[in-house]
Formats: sequence, structure tokens, C-alpha cells
Amino acid sequence: MRLLSVLPLLALALAARPGEALVLPFPGLPPGPLEVASDLPLLLAPRASDGGVVLVAVEVPPRLPPGTYRVCLRQGSGLPACREVAVEALPRLAAQVPREVAGRSLRLALKNEGNVPLSLHLAPEEGSEVLFPPMALSLAPGEEREVVLPLFGFGFLRLALLSEGRKEVYLVRARPEGGLPLPYALAGLLEGGYASGAGAFLRFALEGSVSREARLALALEGPAPALRAGVEAGGVSAGLKVGEKGVEEARLGLRGGPWEGQVEYPPALKVGYSGEALFRLRLSPEALSAGLADGTWALSGALPFARPEGLSLKLERYGDPHLYARLEGGAYLGLASGGWQGEGGLSPSGPVLRLGYTGGEGGFAYALRAGYQGGPTLGLQAGYARPPFAFTARLELGSALAFGLGVGYREAPFALGLDLSPSGLSGFLEWREAPYALRLEGRRDAGGLRFGLFGSYAFRLPVPEGLTLALGGYEEVPLEGRVELLGRPVRGARVEGGLAPVETDGEGRFRLYAPRSGVRLRALPPKGVLALPAEASWRPGDPPPVLALRPASALRLQCEGGGRGAYLVGEVGAFVPCGGRAVLPPGAYRLTPEALPGFRAEEREGVLRPLAEEEVLLAFAPLPVEALPEARPLRVEWPLGVAPGEVARVRVRGASPGEVSLSLPVLKAGRQGDDLVLLFQVPWEAEGSLLLEVRHGEKREGRLVPVSPKPLFALRLDPARARVGEEVEVRVEALFPAEEAFLALPNGALLPLAPLPEEGRWAFVGRFRVEEGFLGRAEALSPSLLALPLKARARQGERWAEVEARLLVLPGGASGKP
Repeated sequence: MRLLSVLPLLALALAARPGEALVLPFPGLPPGPLEVASDLPLLLAPRASDGGVVLVAVEVPPRLPPGTYRVCLRQGSGLPACREVAVEALPRLAAQVPREVAGRSLRLALKNEGNVPLSLHLAPEEGSEVLFPPMALSLAPGEEREVVLPLFGFGFLRLALLSEGRKEVYLVRARPEGGLPLPYALAGLLEGGYASGAGAFLRFALEGSVSREARLALALEGPAPALRAGVEAGGVSAGLKVGEKGVEEARLGLRGGPWEGQVEYPPALKVGYSGEALFRLRLSPEALSAGLADGTWALSGALPFARPEGLSLKLERYGDPHLYARLEGGAYLGLASGGWQGEGGLSPSGPVLRLGYTGGEGGFAYALRAGYQGGPTLGLQAGYARPPFAFTARLELGSALAFGLGVGYREAPFALGLDLSPSGLSGFLEWREAPYALRLEGRRDAGGLRFGLFGSYAFRLPVPEGLTLALGGYEEVPLEGRVELLGRPVRGARVEGGLAPVETDGEGRFRLYAPRSGVRLRALPPKGVLALPAEASWRPGDPPPVLALRPASALRLQCEGGGRGAYLVGEVGAFVPCGGRAVLPPGAYRLTPEALPGFRAEEREGVLRPLAEEEVLLAFAPLPVEALPEARPLRVEWPLGVAPGEVARVRVRGASPGEVSLSLPVLKAGRQGDDLVLLFQVPWEAEGSLLLEVRHGEKREGRLVPVSPKPLFALRLDPARARVGEEVEVRVEALFPAEEAFLALPNGALLPLAPLPEEGRWAFVGRFRVEEGFLGRAEALSPSLLALPLKARARQGERWAEVEARLLVLPGGASGKP
């Protein structure tokens, strides 16, 4: 009886998601041994009941198909007590999509991390500059697949990935290989169709930039043959339209600074100014029109010469509230604020009053309108959207009753719409999958049945590199140079600094594209060539750069006995572990051994020859045990931890300069009160721990200091939030003896930063302006806030350090300055 009283509770199924663990309670079981039967893996299985609540822990495997699974407990030959677990369907897709790709293919990594099969559809999203053939595939639970998409064109690819009704759009920058800039491309459109009553039509259009200074537009139309053409180069633009009767339209424009002007045929003159305020004027034999705006207020008007009484004026204030006064066949005043809109005035036929309100919540939206113009009017429009469906209804009450009902369906690549009104029934069916689109329209009214069929094909036509260079070039300029070693060309050297790294050919030559503001080039030797990197700065107008790699030397360190390695002190400093190898500039070096406790080795000096590899053997011998006289120990303050390349300090209590030496080269020694402070640089190769030793006469004090990487300089931006066009100050403070610093801008340019001697040797500052073109590399944090990635680099010798930061950009808002 006790078990029967809890059976209703046991009959309830528990919901679970794949990957979860559940604890199932079984109350009311009498004492005694238990047998467990489970469709799910057991984490905790009871052996007996003590008369209380028995707990069973089960696991839901990540790939378990959705369904109902039972877990039962039985005592002897009695009836089993069972609990059911309802496993949910969990569609989950993991997609790894690169943000940038070089070449004409894109590799995607897709994995089904859910417990149901997935049907995927990949296609270019509308507005994508790069196209690829749409693809459909399916993934079983747990299946991974690499997909390779052939790409057509370069620029920004908008990749739409549709899975189980959800669509994700990824933005990928596709660029050419070999460090070439993105080619300019003409956007092409071929469209045509047939409409009953109007006949067939066809249109072909090309439009786009062919260089940084030139733009082209071309269109052919039919059935009445017409040609439209337009060109723009520098500040000059021209265009015309030729039809069956000859030239029907023509224009010639000129732009200089904030001013622009244009002469047109049929006769007209346009003048414009775009500065802190906007001004527009158009004069033709028929009318004069003008407008003036400053971002808050706007005044516009038009005067038709043949009908002066048709003079119109309008004064507007933008913002909230939006206010206006207009004189257009009557006098009217209007306002809009929040969801309210209103207008009142006097027309030639009498007083006019209009009032409306729009609002909504969730997927529901509505609009109410009431007014008076010769009689009262009332209108209501409401809509509800629950993707992929949408519903609308409208009602108009006035001199006559009018209503309408509409329904729509949209789920890529299909769209469908129907509309019913007193005038008839209309509808459309559309299929759109870039670069193709097809639309069928129909309408049934008092005039009979009419239909139309329309289609379009969009494409992009790349502009050849030679044509672009002849018409003004790219935003980047071509740069050719050579890489040499001891006057001989180097094949396979890697050259960095352009849009992408490139390699030299058999004659040591390279070709890349660099920003017009200049570039810092860096050449790295190929594998197997014993040389050090070379750097050079170049600006347009400079001769072709020759990057001469400096011959290098190599030292391989072998050890006998208890040794860790040795510090090399010469033109540069380095730590070489036992059995290790270091590539260094040629010259004289001193080797300071680093021994294990209880061992020592003698310092050595030697000369490393260019293009040669030397092997050095250090013998570490045990220290002799001898009684030392009692002496007062050195009092030394050691750094708690250091990073490779960092400038750190050691404080020796009660010591003076010249009396104390350090096991590493001292950059600077100075007194602070009665103490001596020694500044030294941690070797860039240091790792794990660094042995420091201070000597004062016969006294020695040593310490193993932990070594762990950390950022070696800070990047500060002022303001931290900026708008497009605003200037930003960049400040870099390094923790190592940086010789120069740069800021990598989003367009690929390197901004040199100036040193600040008054703030220390390793502080740098610079300024740049936030340009509209930077926003293509920004990440959207919200509809009104972007994050622009920036990277700063600082150099000491052949060593570089980097730090990244993000500048918050308000595309249309105020800056982040207080």
C-alpha cells in the first residue's frame, strides 16, 4: 500500500538535457535489497532501501537521441518502481569560420554538438561582395566535417549558415594571395521580366570604383533602347543618357574642397557646400530651389517661375521633438515625439488636422490615425510577426469604408505574400539566393487578372591591376625592393610590413603593397641562412629599399658537470642553456657560467666569427669545502619576480657605487638614501628562474628569482571612446629599453610614436584620426557602439614586444571625453 501511494509521483517524467546528470528520488520503498534496471548510465546505484527516500544518480550522454528513458528499482519479485526521464532534442552546431582568408577558397570546420541530426544550408547573404555556390549538407550527432567553399571575387563575404530554422551570418574578409590589395570591382546587375499590359524589359548595369580616384557607371535599358554612362575622376564627374532621339540627359560636375557644382542638360545648374553646414541650390528655366541645414535646423524652399503662387517653404528642427512649419499650397505646423505625430493648418479647401500614434510590443505593432479634412477620418493598422509568418490588418473610415488583410511568409530563400482589399486580391512568390533572384507577382481586380515575372542576376567584375594603377592606383602603393647578404641576393627571405608577408625570388627581389603614409619593412632570413633580420623605413618617393641582412654567428654550448648554462655578454646579452644554441651578432663575448648549487666554472671570453658556428665546452667542477670567516651578510632586496626582457632592480643596503657588482650587466647604478640601487635587464631568453648574485668584496649573496612572461608595456588611449573624425592620443610606456615604438592602424599603416624624454627614456606618444574606413575591422558591441582593435609594437635591437587594446567608437555619437 505504501508503494501504491507514491506511484502517481513516480509516473511524472523528468525533463533533462544532453550532458546533464540527474538525481532521481524513489520515496516509499520498504526496507530491503534492491535491483536497478536503467536505460541511462548509472552514476550512483543503491544496493538496498532503509525505508526512506532512495536516490539514484544517472547521466544523460551528450549524444543521446531525444526520447523517454526509464530507471526502475525492484525488490525481489515485486512490482518495479520506475521513473521516466524525457531527454530533450538539443540542436547545437559549432562552426569555426576564419575572419580573414587569402586566396579563392574558404575552409570551415563544422561539428554537430547536439543529439539530433542537423540539416545545414550555406549561401552568400544579400549584399555579399564575394560569392560561392550554395551548399546543403547534413551532420549526424557528434559528426565533424571540414567544408571547402570555392570563392568568386575578393572583399567582404557575408556567409549565411542556416540550421534548423536559425540563421547565423559571418563576415569574412577574402583577400588575394601574394600581398596584393583588394582589387576594385564593378558591381553588375542583369535583370529582366515580363508584366501583362507592359510587356517585357531588360536592363544591364555596371557601377563601381576602378581606382582610388576614378569611378564608372554604365547601364543599358530596353525595350526602348537607352544608354546611361557616368565617370568620375578626381574632382571631375560627367554623365549622359542616350536614347532613340539622341542625347536626352547630360551633366558635368566639379568638386573642390567643401564646394561642388554641376551643369546639366536639360539646362540646370547645381551648387553645393558641405562643411559645418550644408547648402544646396538648383536653378533651371522652370524653378529655383535651395536648402540650408546645420544638423539641427533645416530651411528649404522652391519657386516655380511659371506659377509664383506655387512658392513653397519649409523650416524643420530635427531631434526629439521633431518640429516643422511648411508653406506648400497652404500653411501647416507639425510635430513628432516618441510615437506621436501631429499636424494642423489651413489648406485652400479648408482647415486640416491630423493626429497619429504608433507603438508596439514584442511581435505586435499598431498605428492609429485620426484627422479632419473636409470631413472626419479614422484609420487603424495592426500587424503581428512571428517568424517566419507575419499578419497585417487595416481599416479606414471616412467618406468610404476601406479595409485590408495581409499575410506573409519569409524563410530564406523563399518569401510569400497575399493581400486582400476591396479593390481586389494581390500576391507574390519570391525566391532569392545570391546571386540569383526570381519573383512572381499577380493581382485580381475589376480590371481582370494581371501578373508579372521578374528575375535578376548580380555579379562582380574585378578591375585588372594594370588599369587601376593607370587610373590612380589603390589606397596602397606598390613597392619593390631587394634583400641581400654580403652583397648577394637572398632567395626565400620573408619580408613583412605590407598588406601580407611575401618572399623574395631567386634574385632577392620582392614586391608588395604598402600604405601611402609609409611603412616599416622587416626582412627575415630563410631557414639555413645564418643571418640576422634587417629593417628599413620607406615612404613614397624614396628609392627602392635594399634590406641588407647582417651576418650572424651561432654558438652551441656543451656542459660537463653541474651546470645550467651561461650568460653571453657582448653586443647583446643572451642566456644559453646547456645543450642549447644561440644566434648572435659577430664580435667578442664574455661567457658567465650559471652553475647548480655546489658547482662553479670559470668565465671565458671569445670571438664569434661571421657566418660561423662555434661550439664551447664549459666544465663545472664541485666547489671546495672550506671554513669561511664569520662576516656580516649582505642585506639585499630582490625582485619577487621578473619577466624576460624586463628592466628590474636590486637594492643593496648600506653599499656605495663601485663596491658592488652584479652577475648581470648593470644598466644604471644610483643611491637612494644609504642604499645602492642597481638596474639590470633580464635576458630575453630567460625562463623558469633567474640566478642573481651580488658581490661585495669577499661577500656574496644569491637568489633564484622566478621568471614568467608578462606584458612589457602599456597602451593608453585618450579619449577611450571616440567618434569618427576625432583625434586620439596614443601613449606607450615600456618596461624595457625600447628604441622605437609604432602603432598598427586598422588600414595596415604603421604610425611612428615619438619618444618623451621628460617622462623617461621608454615612453612614446602619437596621434591619429579615426577614419570611416577603419570601421570595417571593428566589432559591434551594440547597435551604437563599436570596438576597434589596435596593436602597438616596441623594439629593442632585434626584439619586438606587442600589446593590443580596443578603442570604443561611437559612429554617430559624442566622444568619450568628459
